[in-house]
Amino acid sequence: MADTVQNLDPLDYVESLEGLTLDSMPRFTGLAVRYDANEGEAWHYHEVGHLLYAISGTMRVSTRENIVLIPPTMAAWLPPGIHHQLEPLTTTELRIIFARPDTLPIDDSRGRLLAVSPLLRELILSFVSPSMTDASARRRTALNEIFSVELAESTEIPLSLPMPSDKRIQPMADKALANPGEITSVSAWAVETPASRKTVERLFLEETGLLPSQWLRQARLIKAVSELAKGRSVSSVAVDLGYATPSSFTYMFRQALGVPPSKFLRGGATLRSRFGE
Repeated sequence: MADTVQNLDPLDYVESLEGLTLDSMPRFTGLAVRYDANEGEAWHYHEVGHLLYAISGTMRVSTRENIVLIPPTMAAWLPPGIHHQLEPLTTTELRIIFARPDTLPIDDSRGRLLAVSPLLRELILSFVSPSMTDASARRRTALNEIFSVELAESTEIPLSLPMPSDKRIQPMADKALANPGEITSVSAWAVETPASRKTVERLFLEETGLLPSQWLRQARLIKAVSELAKGRSVSSVAVDLGYATPSSFTYMFRQALGVPPSKFLRGGATLRSRFGE
């Protein structure tokens, strides 16, 4: 990770915010950005909150603590000040909603991955629409309120991966992120680590809240989502991730996310129902 992290202030590059300050900017401001695969953004932060939503493609968002993927059924919320980088896995059409820091819809310091309902999707698109420039104060106020409530009540999706910081297990995490399908067992995975199996398990649990086997399962799940988002078949992804059969892969996927992989990328409403109260 870079030693110097840039502050990317949307007041400097969003045309509609030219000449404004953090105190005077609109409560929510939309921006449409297109990224080619592997283009992305280096480590940076914003002094405003923001929501990242890919209307097509898949974006990987890394923070100091977690890695999340944003397929078209989900959005990532990041509060002000969180260091992050963006890595598009395919050509990605991203929609960003910047939120004024004094009126955040989600008022805590934790980023999260959220299911995008049909209503939330339309609200996101409305903030990016050219018609928003000429929107009446009454319409903008109404959209602000509806968007704030819908975002705050969106269902969090457990598709993130907490990253360890201890140098003894960081190489294990990096190897698993690169190709989790090559890892046949935790023992084989930890063979080059300068620590005992018991120490490895303790470090993973302390730093990520997960045992190595659980962490690896989550890494495989995130890899699966990224490969499916590229249009690959369920059977080919299952083979690459080391599953004996597509059915065993599908079982793991359904157990974790509540829907089979064939429906996952188009199932925002299903995901909200699965993980909502």
